[in-house]
Amino acid sequence: MNVRLANLNEIVNIKKFIDNNWKKKHILSINSKLLKWQHRNINKQKLSIVILENTEKKVVGILGFISINDYSKNNLKKDHVWLGIWCLDKNINKVYGLKLIYYFLNNSKYKYIGGIGLTKNIIQLYKKLNFKVGEMKHFYILNNTVKKTIISKNLIKNNFLIERNFKIKENKSISKSIFNHKVISFKNYNYFKYRYEKHPIYRYRFLNIQKNNKNVLLIIVRKIKVENYSIIRIIDTFGDWSSVSNIGSLLHKFLIKEKSEYIDFLYKGFNEKYILLNGFKIKKNKKIIPNHFEPYEGIKNQPLYYCYKSEIDFELHKGDADSDRPNLIYS
Repeated sequence: MNVRLANLNEIVNIKKFIDNNWKKKHILSINSKLLKWQHRNINKQKLSIVILENTEKKVVGILGFISINDYSKNNLKKDHVWLGIWCLDKNINKVYGLKLIYYFLNNSKYKYIGGIGLTKNIIQLYKKLNFKVGEMKHFYILNNTVKKTIISKNLIKNNFLIERNFKIKENKSISKSIFNHKVISFKNYNYFKYRYEKHPIYRYRFLNIQKNNKNVLLIIVRKIKVENYSIIRIIDTFGDWSSVSNIGSLLHKFLIKEKSEYIDFLYKGFNEKYILLNGFKIKKNKKIIPNHFEPYEGIKNQPLYYCYKSEIDFELHKGDADSDRPNLIYS
């Protein structure tokens, strides 16, 4: 068995492999534009997909990945890597899948390697490989004007303090000024611009939290519709959460304006206490907030699991790795 990086001209074969071995009509087996965008490589003749091939040069396994260097042009000596689709030929022993993971563990220089959206079965494998695993925290703000919730259940209303020092300004593009702030993040302006402004399918919205007309926190959201109803999902953020206060009241006003049921925020990291201090509640006990909307599977909790190995402090958002990848076919 040989492990190597996929060539761009192999994209048709990769799509067929996904269709035959992962899921029929999976979006990555149909949409070449999304596949190339998701797994771009700094070498334009390559894809950020590792291939496992047998002695007959037949592809029997793939592991997609997302390199921060490929997205943001940091050209760091040690990369930051998210793992994506991991698929083996149905007819080979699953143990061969370890060769794909070992490609990174043994041959790559990285400060961080991880993934989001794991199944319970794969979690056990990552544990054996000494990855740390866990479940993303699920924060929310309920629209207090909603008389009856349709998409969620048992969420708690909040009494927000009126915020006068901060305001929200929505821009059509990502403002570069926020990235002058020194915060703990391995993502930069180039990454955010490519990942969210230039997404081939989704249309993200960019909310700047401002103080004295200066951007202090960027919040990237996506509106998700379920029939005649909608929610707002925070996909990513950049900035210092400890520098803002009571912005839950601003987001609640935005929620009312959008006529959406709630705002939710799947997150893991060092800003959790500041998110709570800014007016968010955390899902626990009998509260129910769906995670899957493509397709929508009804009112039920769907935990989002992560794994990682890291030399640095970091935070995880719903938009990281391929966790906010489209699953439905868009015309």
